[in-house]
Amino acid sequence: MLKHHRPLLIADPDEEYTTFMADVLRLEGYAPKAIYRLSEVKKTIEQQEFELLILTVDLTYPSVKTLCETLKEKPTLPVLFQYTGTEPPQGLESEHFTCEAKAPSAKQLLGRIERLFSEQDPLRARNQSPLTVGPLVIERERPEIILNNTRIHLTGSEHALIELLAHHVNQPVKKDDLYQKALGRNRQPYDRAVDVHISAIRAKLKGQERIQIKSVRGVGYKLTCDQ
Repeated sequence: MLKHHRPLLIADPDEEYTTFMADVLRLEGYAPKAIYRLSEVKKTIEQQEFELLILTVDLTYPSVKTLCETLKEKPTLPVLFQYTGTEPPQGLESEHFTCEAKAPSAKQLLGRIERLFSEQDPLRARNQSPLTVGPLVIERERPEIILNNTRIHLTGSEHALIELLAHHVNQPVKKDDLYQKALGRNRQPYDRAVDVHISAIRAKLKGQERIQIKSVRGVGYKLTCDQ
């Protein structure tokens, strides 16, 4: 099943759990965005599109009903509710809601995500084709690119970044957008994660004159293609 860069929203008040799970999901090729307050879910899904929401709720959360009503306005958006008590909170009944006890391990959460996606669209992988920009071919089913008939392996984060840049070829992409849309998180003070990943991609593209990633001062980066 194709999973690379499918945008997920994971919300849990336990910041350590949420950050760890988001990091694992990113390594597995997904594009997670982590938040720590359920009150931010509505605003977040209005600003960005996701293919799955993973939300932790408990009986002490006062607005589960309100949150569910908001989510029911998006009937095509699947939601995995994780609960922390012995029983799920009331009000989570919906055909596009899945409700299970909070996954104690990354392996268990990954299994649930894989299952939900396989049930949702088992034919999705057949309908994805590589993204081509001049001599550069970006695979969708695995974190790899093909350049001048040479296959180059990327990390999940590198793959997400170059794919996002390729969708805006020869146009600058703001650094904040690279963090949010490719890495699935907000940019932090003194955060150089994008710069480090871009440097790694450039090293793998070394010697390629037609395809380059250039810095745009005060903005971010752009992928250039010399046709």
